[in-house]
Amino acid sequence: MIIEDNNMEKNKIIIFLLVFIFLLPLRLLAHEQYANGWHIVPNISTSCKYKTNWALYKSGKETKRYCQVIVAHRGWGDAPENSLASIENTVANGYVGVEIDLRFTKDSVPILFHDSTINRLARDNNLKEISQPFTISGLTLEELNQYNYPTTREGKVLKKYKNNKITKFEDAFAYAKSKDLLLLVDMKKASNKQIASFIQMIKKNKMENYIVWTSKKITLFQYVNEYINNGIFTIQKSDTCGDGLYCGTDAEKTKYYNLLNTGKNIIVFGDETDKDSKGYANIKAANIPEDASKYSNSAYKLNTIPQASISISKNALDMKYGKTKTITYTYNGDGKVKCKSSNANIVSCSVDKTNKTITISAVGSSDVPINVSVYGTQGKKYSATKDAKLSVNVITPVSGLTLSSTEISLNVNEVKTIKAIINPAGATNKEVTWSSSNKNVVSVEKGNLTAKSEGSAIITAKTVDGNKTATCKVVVKKHNISVDSISLNITETNMKIGDNINLVATILPSNATNKNFGWMSNNPGVATVDNGRVVAKSEGTAIITAKTVDGGKIATCKITVLSPSIPFVPVTSVSLNKTKLSMIVGKSEILKEIVLPDKATNKSVIWTSSDSNIAIVENGKVTAKSEGTAIITAKTVDGNKIANCEISIIKNNKEQNNKPKTNNEQSNNNEINNQKEIDVINKDNASKDDNTILIVFGIIALLVVIFLVIEKVIIFINVDKH
Repeated sequence: MIIEDNNMEKNKIIIFLLVFIFLLPLRLLAHEQYANGWHIVPNISTSCKYKTNWALYKSGKETKRYCQVIVAHRGWGDAPENSLASIENTVANGYVGVEIDLRFTKDSVPILFHDSTINRLARDNNLKEISQPFTISGLTLEELNQYNYPTTREGKVLKKYKNNKITKFEDAFAYAKSKDLLLLVDMKKASNKQIASFIQMIKKNKMENYIVWTSKKITLFQYVNEYINNGIFTIQKSDTCGDGLYCGTDAEKTKYYNLLNTGKNIIVFGDETDKDSKGYANIKAANIPEDASKYSNSAYKLNTIPQASISISKNALDMKYGKTKTITYTYNGDGKVKCKSSNANIVSCSVDKTNKTITISAVGSSDVPINVSVYGTQGKKYSATKDAKLSVNVITPVSGLTLSSTEISLNVNEVKTIKAIINPAGATNKEVTWSSSNKNVVSVEKGNLTAKSEGSAIITAKTVDGNKTATCKVVVKKHNISVDSISLNITETNMKIGDNINLVATILPSNATNKNFGWMSNNPGVATVDNGRVVAKSEGTAIITAKTVDGGKIATCKITVLSPSIPFVPVTSVSLNKTKLSMIVGKSEILKEIVLPDKATNKSVIWTSSDSNIAIVENGKVTAKSEGTAIITAKTVDGNKIANCEISIIKNNKEQNNKPKTNNEQSNNNEINNQKEIDVINKDNASKDDNTILIVFGIIALLVVIFLVIEKVIIFINVDKH
């Protein structure tokens, strides 16, 4: 009986528990016991990905529930804050999320760091504090990692982490993704460009479902709202604001909450009011201020605001420079329609709200398309639209064409380039075709002229756009070889009245195209010149000049006409200081004439070479041109006396030695050198043998002398005895 009573009592308890478990969800679903506002309720559903509690909001008869997440603050436990080790500890201690602080280095690398300066957490290699303040944004990642970061959130320096370095966001995310860990990203100070770049990285690497967004920068929420579908926001109570949620004026707070009122998933976080069993801080949903609704009721109701849409009648336009076109748009929102050009100096745009049109004007030139964005801003009932894109290709027509030269002269086989100058410089199509009126005289390809033969031709350039033309007259002549110099066979001489001499001019190079020259006397009363023949007229001095037509090169001869009272002393002979001379190609030597008698009236001589290809001579200066032999002759003007010098010319030995030797030549040289060495050795040995023979003969002779002396002494003694 007692047993039956005990069983009955057990059955009653079981039935009571079953009823309680069955009725509890219904009771919770009713939410009638909760006052208006935010509450934390147990999670009785599997609809939340992270299974802790719900964040519940009650307003009158309307109740909504949102998944609540408890996360470790800057990582968990006995490890440096915001380090990879602290994130690993988070997983080891059962958390489903971790709050991390995001900053950007000077080189825009996203890293995990809370403070704006490194000094609270950074240590040197001896674990000493860094006295000089350094900002995160003022140093590159490489510069930041010159220090160590072994400090926990509570300020404890951990020796086992003495070499801990800055954690990059990409490393933290890779670990979090591998462990299905939620990251609560608290973005600190950052530029709009850095925020946009960071969000694009999130999208590219498909990180959206692992990140909860929070920041005091409203730009972050604007970018997340625009670029990430189903992004998760947080409303985090601030440590620095008395009423929490977001610091700023009422208008700023309303703007902040209205931005969140977009149908996204919302998680509400409060202060660090909780610690886990080991005393480490975490963040949980709670502590929503009672008067927060004064900023915006709609923000807390989290009603879904539909997104407006906009479309345009064309997505691409081809326009000529200076022209205007109009397209229409369709917009279903209640904000403002705006447009923006990627380069307003080339393409401008304006919106006509009455006619729902966009006016596009091509105000500049461009080689690349210009993008125009058309969009609707956020209104009271609809959120902002995504941009409608229009690509505008500005076509700048050719208005004129000129050439860099309009008339040029070329020699046969000469090449020259003329340029086509298109107006305006920013014309879209700058293609030009080229043609020659006489291809046998001059050909043309892309402005490059090649002279073919003597004659003339007209070169024409023509634009593909507009058929604008320009011409250049080309005259082709035979190849012209310019005159380098002119010289005379006599540069100074004395003459008697009535005498005459012939001056001979030499023009170099010998194959010059125009070898014409003229003669002139600066004093015809003293001496005249006609085709090189000089006649002495009267006492005095005159300069005879020969001048080339090409280049105006000149050579002169000084004529001194002597007085009749001065007796004329004729030349009897002429000789040279050298009669034979060896020279190296390219070198020069001076020969001096000796005219006798010393008092001869006209001691002028004329120098000639028997072969100017081998050696040339001018006023006694001989220049070696090539290998061979030539005779240099000095001939007196008076009496035609002559003297000769034989010139032998060889190549430079260094040039010979510098030439690469063939294998046979090298072998022969080696044999010659070896033979020379053998000859030297033989000579040395022979010399040594000769010396040895002389020494032997000397010793023998000395012994013979000694023997004879001794013999004489013995004979002398014997004679003395007798």
